[in-house]
Amino acid sequence: MYDNENQTVVEARKPEHQNPIQVTALESMERASIDMQISTAKNYPMHSPKMLSKVKEDMMTLALLDEETAEACFYTLPRGGKAIQGSSVRLAEIALNCYGNIRIGTRIVDVVSGGDNPHVVIQAVCHDLENNAMITIEKRRRITKKKFKDAIDEDDIQLAVNACTSIAYRDAAFKLIPMAIIKPVCEAAKKLAVGDIKSLTAKRAIVIDHLKKMGATEDRILAVVDCRKVEDIGVDQLGVLIGLGTALKDGETSLEDAFPNIENLKDDNSNLGTNGLKGRLNKNPAPSDKAKQVKEKVAKEKEKLNKAAAKKESKQSDAQSTEGEPSADKIGNPVYTCPDAFNINCESKGKELHIDTPQVEHDEKHDEYICAQCGSVLNLLRTE
Repeated sequence: MYDNENQTVVEARKPEHQNPIQVTALESMERASIDMQISTAKNYPMHSPKMLSKVKEDMMTLALLDEETAEACFYTLPRGGKAIQGSSVRLAEIALNCYGNIRIGTRIVDVVSGGDNPHVVIQAVCHDLENNAMITIEKRRRITKKKFKDAIDEDDIQLAVNACTSIAYRDAAFKLIPMAIIKPVCEAAKKLAVGDIKSLTAKRAIVIDHLKKMGATEDRILAVVDCRKVEDIGVDQLGVLIGLGTALKDGETSLEDAFPNIENLKDDNSNLGTNGLKGRLNKNPAPSDKAKQVKEKVAKEKEKLNKAAAKKESKQSDAQSTEGEPSADKIGNPVYTCPDAFNINCESKGKELHIDTPQVEHDEKHDEYICAQCGSVLNLLRTE
């Protein structure tokens, strides 16, 4: 800069903390890197309909590599009194690896560790280089302190960041990768993880043992799937439990949310985490109450039939034969059936059972009738 008064050249001062050469170099390097990736994606396309078939095959191969990998491909979360299922972050990693020509990244936007609402905010960016499409997603997750500590520490913040990063990563990836590829792979993985009726007994024991190691108790596990005993857990309920285990492992839910305390639920409905649990606790009676209801129902039906028989007899003339008419001592015998739909070895399933047959046993403790083969509580069909 030229100073007219002193006829001298004065050097202009540069603003502090500014390095235009370095900024320009970084911008050039980043632009060159993205341009090279886009050029490579255009030269080797992966997202054409012909190539998508191969992408789907590769995803199937990786997702169905073994049962452990298949179990990690889907999750279950308790939301609004229902158990929802979806594709997990592990399946998103498999999809990104097979889909190709895509770049994804995450970063921390905000961390609030104080106040009444501590939380972290994570941003995920996914860029389809071949189709020149990009999606940006921000996810927020609450920071929860450990029960035995008075305040939030660095470990609590890191756990929240890791869980929120996985969720943002997964959701960003599934926004760009077609769901027509993701859904059949997820369903196939779920089928392999759960198994069929032949492998149900062995698979059920493995899953329950795994959940117990994660901290869930057997009574909470049964309450989540609305079953009275382990043998009542079927294929569909087993899929819910496997998904809950995946969600716990990925940090998407807590043990208290996935398997809530049964005693707390009786007093606080806001802790309800899964479908049917609230209704089972508040509406369904205890086993002794169920037996009492059955006895009352049998007595009412017997009384109703006796009144009908007496009314019919009074209308008959003395000359009419009374042979074949029902008498009071033959009316009111209850007929039961075995409801155990998952026990394929129960020979009593679907049959009509009377209380004086060997297939029926009386549970004196709960005052109810049970199947002698599978131990299920019998359902009352009618009285005769």
